[in-house]
Amino acid sequence: MISPFVRGLPLWVWSSGAWACAVCTDPNDTARASFILVTLFLTGLPLLCIGGGVWWLRRRSSALEARSR
Repeated sequence: MISPFVRGLPLWVWSSGAWACAVCTDPNDTARASFILVTLFLTGLPLLCIGGGVWWLRRRSSALEARSR
């Protein structure tokens, strides 16, 4: 049976390809800033959608309640 160290050695030796992602580049790179901005946008988008739905439901509920009086 091959030890885990021997099996993991090639992954450790040839792991330099893992540094090829766009986020691991120079901190002043525009691609990194773009990834961060898109991440913030996609994080906030569901919150905005849920908040907009709750706002619309409350507004609609108030309108229906005012109409029924």
